[in-house]
Amino acid sequence: MTFYSYIAVFLMFLVSGTVFGSMLHASVFIYIFFIYSIFFAFKSKIKYGHKELIFFGIYSLCLLCSCLFVGEYESNSFNMVIGFLLLATGALNIMQSIDYNKFRYIYLNIATFIAFTSIILFLLQQQNLIPLHIEEKAGVRYLMFLYNNFGWDYPFDRLAGPYWEPGAFQIILNYVLIMYFNEICNFSFSVPYGKLKILIIITALLMTQSTAGYINLFILIVITVLNMKMTKKTFMKAIFIGIALIAAAFFLLSSETYTEKMSQKGSDKTSYEIRKMDNLAMLQMTMERPILGYGINSPAFRNRGKHLGNITSSNGLLALSSQLGCIFLLFFCLALYSRLKKFYPQKRFLVFFLLLMLQATEVFVFLPIAFIFFFAKIKMDKISQENQYELENSIPEGNNNI
Repeated sequence: MTFYSYIAVFLMFLVSGTVFGSMLHASVFIYIFFIYSIFFAFKSKIKYGHKELIFFGIYSLCLLCSCLFVGEYESNSFNMVIGFLLLATGALNIMQSIDYNKFRYIYLNIATFIAFTSIILFLLQQQNLIPLHIEEKAGVRYLMFLYNNFGWDYPFDRLAGPYWEPGAFQIILNYVLIMYFNEICNFSFSVPYGKLKILIIITALLMTQSTAGYINLFILIVITVLNMKMTKKTFMKAIFIGIALIAAAFFLLSSETYTEKMSQKGSDKTSYEIRKMDNLAMLQMTMERPILGYGINSPAFRNRGKHLGNITSSNGLLALSSQLGCIFLLFFCLALYSRLKKFYPQKRFLVFFLLLMLQATEVFVFLPIAFIFFFAKIKMDKISQENQYELENSIPEGNNNI
């Protein structure tokens, strides 16, 4: 089953924002993901959890009702909703088929491989040692080499890996840090080469030069320091981390990306202004129709958004409230907060805050990665704060050197 599990998790990566799987060939890989998840579920002989099924049922019903009865019905919108439901179904099948401990171990390995190879290719591209070719979809021209995306028309000069932009890649990487949150706080890893893998993930995260990624990493470092039990051994670690914290803050405030975004205030069609207009427009739309929203991807939503200046719907949380209403957003947030009690009983609010921060920077709320904590399956009933998730039973045999 280990081989099939790796394929299942890899497909989750592929349809969660990669250029190849979510942009260029989305209509193909969404169905591949869905069909494989059914095969994987049958092979695993899973028994679905009641709470997971209830969330999935409410989620699906809300999306369908929003598409059919809120705003003007349109076939394109309906097709998009069907795609979202296929992605959610695939996530449910896969997450319920793999124990959470094993899932996050596989996720760590795949993310580390993607991060490491992306760093190498990025460094080669910066020296013009690899040829780039153009792949165009929906008016966007992606600069590609193999599976990696290096920009739209012009190079990002930031690490995006296989994802549509650096901000999307940092979400994928941050999910690793969140899933290993307890271990990072306690400096304890039971997975092979755990510290090295986390170091590669953090290196890739820094190379995305994503402001949101930096902020989440900064918060994680602060929490790590505050949760340390001071001994002679940890005191030196605390000093080292404190220095790293100051350096990280300096790096963030002086980084080219941050200074560019701050200098973009008032300029047209820049990242800062686009995100600001997206947020203001969707906030206005939420206030106009707070109960049911404008309908998921409905003509009314698109037309009103265009009138108010919404270009990319770059805030996932406001995208939910403006399309599906505040009631659905509240349901989404409460369900997530409730589920996190299983994983982080004493740090639940902090992790909840980090996850909301991630969702507020990109529209990931409909992608499989966003459903990890909604559908994750845990064998044990209770997990303590200091739990290290004994992964020896979850590590695939013969792969201890991964």
